[in-house]
Amino acid sequence: MRSNERETGPTMNRAVRSLWALPVVVCLAVACGCSESPSVEAPAPPAEPEELEPEPPLPPPPAPDLSGLATDDPAKETPSEELSDPEEPEQEQPEPPPDTPLTPEQARAAIEELGGRVVLDESGVVVKVFLNRTQIDDEQIRVVEFLPSIEILNLTATPITDAGLDHLHTLEKLRHLYPAKTRVTDGGLEELQEELPDCKVYR
Repeated sequence: MRSNERETGPTMNRAVRSLWALPVVVCLAVACGCSESPSVEAPAPPAEPEELEPEPPLPPPPAPDLSGLATDDPAKETPSEELSDPEEPEQEQPEPPPDTPLTPEQARAAIEELGGRVVLDESGVVVKVFLNRTQIDDEQIRVVEFLPSIEILNLTATPITDAGLDHLHTLEKLRHLYPAKTRVTDGGLEELQEELPDCKVYR
């Protein structure tokens, strides 16, 4: 019996010591496990954003054209042209067309305007016309057609041609014609004298 007690005694002592040592082992294991636990890396700070170059400012929009819009102020709607009184041009009296007959007074005025001169008889009728040394042409000479009472016609030193003599065929009272230093030809004068046989030509 005592031998059994001796054998069990040490065995129990060892068991008790093992139980007392177990907490120490657990604590050491926990301590070691905490110290060997992998370290958690702190998250890296976020990268700073890159600075963007500022965009150039947009040009201002063009101002709207309000010239065509009506305004409430009637004074602003008045054009500048209406504010000033334009000078009215003098209206020139138009010359009568070639086919328009002239009165004796109009024919006299036309001759004087061309630089000629007329002579009247006692009754106020034109009997002499002096157009010498004027620039009367073949078209302007037709004015004498409206003075049928002409007896003397002086055309010396004028640019009259045979075409101008055609306007003298109706002057039945013409007695003296002076066409010196003109451009009329002998043929034109002969044709005129056939129409006016009583007319004398002085060259």
